[in-house]
Amino acid sequence: AVLGTVPGLHVHPSWQVQLPEGSMGDFPVEFRFVTDSPAYADSTTFTVVLTNEVASTTSTSTTTTTTSVTTTLPPPLCGALPLGGCKGSLAGKSKLRIKLKAAEPSKDKMRFRYSKGAATIETEFGDPLGSSPQYSLCIWDSSASPQPLLHAQIAPGGLCDGKPCWKRNVGKSLQYKNKAGNADGIQQVKIKADGSPDKAQIQVKAKGLSFAAPTLPLTPMVTAQFIVDDGGVACWEVPISTTIKNDALQFKGKGP
Repeated sequence: AVLGTVPGLHVHPSWQVQLPEGSMGDFPVEFRFVTDSPAYADSTTFTVVLTNEVASTTSTSTTTTTTSVTTTLPPPLCGALPLGGCKGSLAGKSKLRIKLKAAEPSKDKMRFRYSKGAATIETEFGDPLGSSPQYSLCIWDSSASPQPLLHAQIAPGGLCDGKPCWKRNVGKSLQYKNKAGNADGIQQVKIKADGSPDKAQIQVKAKGLSFAAPTLPLTPMVTAQFIVDDGGVACWEVPISTTIKNDALQFKGKGP
């Protein structure tokens, strides 16, 4: 059943379940909350056990049990402000580029590159092949526009072009490849982390109509973060301290 639209993160549905006359015992009911917003994930499956201990005595009556459940959906990885405590990189080694084609939005594209990053081991990024970490690339600027300007998500697992979307070079790298682009236009993610200082790398590429490119130009300071939620949240950040180009069709900058 469709529960309807409820503002905020809290959902308070209630419903009635009618049991046939004479039905006795326990009746498990399974349900979950499904969202059409890319900022939230569907909930886990909940089970409510309805117990009918008294049978009806007339042929026209039914037993009605009413229950209600309150749940809080997980917050989006990209909030209105950048996360604190993220790992940084060496000065001037990380880059963000967004390029728009006004007449051909299918050619809009973005490239984020976090380079020479703080010591990171591969397990900090979770296991997208065998587990369920969630990945997001988030971009904020200093304008009055609703923030973040970009919240692009990459799911674990899955098949892309008939092959697993993710692959691993154990102890060295993770790679996501989707030639057609996912729901947010992400075509490629490359992660390298072997625990060495100033060696961590993250690359994200997006292109096409599914890529919801932010409106240009951007307002400095611009901040980009790659965020992972694998039961605990970790993040890698690039404050764009140097703007190379910033107009209605292209943004190019580097940092920190």
